[in-house]
Amino acid sequence: MSKSAVSGRVAGELATEMMALFGPQAATEAHRRASRSRNLGNALGYCTWRQAERLIAQLTATSDQFTVH
Repeated sequence: MSKSAVSGRVAGELATEMMALFGPQAATEAHRRASRSRNLGNALGYCTWRQAERLIAQLTATSDQFTVH
């Protein structure tokens, strides 16, 4: 299994957990954690939190905010 597949799974699990814990503020909290990881030099953590943030945004968006392919 490639690292990106694992990272995607982890990001999905983080997104689910963040949405349960923080509700409407989940994307903001994921962004904060991504920024912290970046500031600490943790590139993998940064990328994982950014993926979680994007996934939260997609899951909580109204249907007309994203193009479906």
